[in-house]
Amino acid sequence: MRIAIDLDGTLADIHKVFLEELEKQEDIVHSFEDLENYYFDEAPFSVKKFHKLARENWKNREIPLTDKEIPTHLEKLSQSHRVDIVTARDDVDRKILRNWLKRKNVKFQDLVVDKEKTHLNYDVLIDDSPSYIGEGMKILLYDRPYNEEAETGENSRRVQDFSEAREHIESKLV
Repeated sequence: MRIAIDLDGTLADIHKVFLEELEKQEDIVHSFEDLENYYFDEAPFSVKKFHKLARENWKNREIPLTDKEIPTHLEKLSQSHRVDIVTARDDVDRKILRNWLKRKNVKFQDLVVDKEKTHLNYDVLIDDSPSYIGEGMKILLYDRPYNEEAETGENSRRVQDFSEAREHIESKLV
């Protein structure tokens, strides 16, 4: 099976670092729960500000994994499946992204930069964006506060963590 895994918000906890940086700059505390939808329509900051700080954070901050068990689960998946990282993050040097993946011991075969994702030849996409649901590819929607209102459909399932994602893939529930 060919598996595509998103980077920002799925592997990398970019939102946690963003909120910490925003707190430093504005001296206002924002919680992860303030991120009520994927496009931050109701958030107390602009999407433009998020992308600007995210770009800077990739270059200047250590971004944690969203789930400390990710390396273990991807190591096991990569033993019998092709695992690629597919990101829309085209505004950060790929070398920075590759080095982060290496430091975090994330096992993958290729790093693909593509905003659309679903036209690529993958069997399943693990992503925190609900925008890919219903576009033809099987989706494992990585549960985050900002996507909890999104409904899954026939070819999609919500997963809480990478243990659950791996379970779905290995039992061919996707």
